[in-house]
Amino acid sequence: VSMRLDFIGIEHFKGFNSALLGQIPYGMLVFGSYETLKSKIFARRPDWNDSFTTKIPVYVGCACVGDVIGAVWITPSEIIKQRLQSGAASSSMAAMKSIWAESGPRGFYAGFSGLIARDLPYRAMQLPLYEVCRDAYSIKYCASYDRTIFPHEVCHACICGCVSARAHG
Repeated sequence: VSMRLDFIGIEHFKGFNSALLGQIPYGMLVFGSYETLKSKIFARRPDWNDSFTTKIPVYVGCACVGDVIGAVWITPSEIIKQRLQSGAASSSMAAMKSIWAESGPRGFYAGFSGLIARDLPYRAMQLPLYEVCRDAYSIKYCASYDRTIFPHEVCHACICGCVSARAHG
């Protein structure tokens, strides 16, 4: 079976480049903001890192802030991608020009609140659940050896991530 794009149909991939250019920085912004904010909070309040009852609200809050920061980047990308997929524009540049002509800079953020409403609950569950799974793994398999998860145990961390991604989906 041939998997060439022209065999599958290039129309199924409209907006792919726009999505890719949006998703990579989005992920960096979300996870970078999350990790930075989380580490700063725990550096100021190390006692909050002692119990799940204090850690989980920090995880949830940092996940929400990270997702909002990422949404500032991803919203314009999503709008451009939708225009390409719907056939309303033939290229990313044409989509940007038409959005600017129709609504100015606000047009790039027309779906911001909807995107937040869609993504924030997901992120508020995903990242804390991953942290809890990873911490539980560390307590069970690493604490008795007075160590953290080793790099070669990335597979176990991936399993924690899969569990957290599927547990609420």
